[in-house]
Amino acid sequence: MNYQEMNMDYTFLDKSVKELFEGLEYIECNNENFRECYFPASNYSTISGIPTNYNFLGFPVQKMGAYVNTKNELKKFTISVEVPDARFFYDQVVKEYGMPETSSLSKFYLEKYGYKTPNEINKDSLDEYYQNLNKPEIDDFSIVRSTTWYDIDKGSGRTPIGMIVSNKTSPEDMFSKREIWITFFRQRQ
Repeated sequence: MNYQEMNMDYTFLDKSVKELFEGLEYIECNNENFRECYFPASNYSTISGIPTNYNFLGFPVQKMGAYVNTKNELKKFTISVEVPDARFFYDQVVKEYGMPETSSLSKFYLEKYGYKTPNEINKDSLDEYYQNLNKPEIDDFSIVRSTTWYDIDKGSGRTPIGMIVSNKTSPEDMFSKREIWITFFRQRQ
C-alpha cells in the first residue's frame, strides 16, 4: 500500500469528517457500537484492523478517531501508530515540534529515578514533592504517560492547536508492541 504523508498542522482540524476519512471505512460511534470505536470520546472512528493510507512523521497510521462538537466542527483528532523504536519516534516528534511543555509522569518513570509515588506522600507535602521532580528528557518519553505541546500552529492567527502524545503500551509487557496515540486539539482561548 502506498502511504500518503499526513501533514498535521492547524489546517488539518479545519477539514470535515467526510474529508478527514476520505477513502477509509469508518463508523459513527454511538451506544450500540461503542466497543467497535477504538478511541474513547470519539464521534467517528476507523474500523479496527483496517489500515489507513496515511502516515505521521514517517510512521504508518493504524487507526483514526475524530471528536466533533454540536456544530459538527472537528475539535479533536486522534491517530494511533505502532513503532518499533520509541526513541526514534520521539526524536522525530521533538525535531518537528520542539520539546513538550508538560508531561504526565508514570509510575515507571518515578520508580526509575527513585521517587515515591504520589499516594506514598503526605498530602501536605505534595506541592514540594512535585516541585522537586525532574523534568523528563527525550530518553524518558517512552515511559511517561503522555507529553503535551501547545501552540504548535504559532503565528497562524487562528485558534491555537495543541498536541498530546500518549504511550498506550505498558513497560510491563516488555514493549513487544509500542502503540502511541497522537491527539491534535483546538485549545481554549
